[in-house]
Amino acid sequence: MIEQRDNTRYFQTKRKLGLRISMLREEKGVSRREFAKSLGMDHVNLWKIEEGNSNVKLDTLCKIAEGLGVEVEQLFCD
Repeated sequence: MIEQRDNTRYFQTKRKLGLRISMLREEKGVSRREFAKSLGMDHVNLWKIEEGNSNVKLDTLCKIAEGLGVEVEQLFCD
């Protein structure tokens, strides 16, 4: 039971992170494709991150945060 709860929390965290990235990107008025291109990444990979379907690396999170003009920690705030 604990393992299932941990998995649920893990997937919820990835989804919340993705939603936060998507929200911040949209607030800047930038399309997913444009933003991904500015980061040097494929827009499909960014889509997977925003949907919570990717195990994103810390260096990628740092790049995304920099592109959004925020600190990495802010990607995890509501």
